[in-house]
Amino acid sequence: FCVQGIEKKFKGESSVDNVKVNLDESLVSIWIKENQALSDDRIESLVKDSGYNVAKITRQSPKKE
Repeated sequence: FCVQGIEKKFKGESSVDNVKVNLDESLVSIWIKENQALSDDRIESLVKDSGYNVAKITRQSPKKE
């Protein structure tokens, strides 16, 4: 239920394309839709609303094919 709660919070955001949660590694991976944005403050708020804390946020650019 923990994973589902976090995924549901993020999937409710119109800018989120996909989200994967790995509780074993304490990692939430978020894919943002093209030409959309999700601020670090909003990410932190969604995680905290799910009952967890944020240690850090790392952003990666999509891989070019």
